[in-house]
Amino acid sequence: MQTPGDSYTIKSLINTLKEAKREEIVQENLQKLKDYGLEEPEFSVRFNYRGEEEPRGIDFGIKTLDNKRVFAKVSGSENIVSVPVELETNLKKSLFDLRDKRI
Repeated sequence: MQTPGDSYTIKSLINTLKEAKREEIVQENLQKLKDYGLEEPEFSVRFNYRGEEEPRGIDFGIKTLDNKRVFAKVSGSENIVSVPVELETNLKKSLFDLRDKRI
């Protein structure tokens, strides 16, 4: 079944991605992906820029001990970074969240 998307929710996701900032580079190579929960990420976001064929994205691993940050890897980067846990929370949307609910 196809259904239109909720434009407000989709615009919010795009703005969240545009404004995302890393807090810290944790690892400058990808040798320890497993240690940060990034070998098999718990959550991933993929998107395409208009005119580009190669998808971009962010993989999210485990949370830091204080639960305020989550380890992440941006596609195309050789770094493991930490980002605010709110970034992952704001991007985690179900299909129901994304669909237009107007009748």
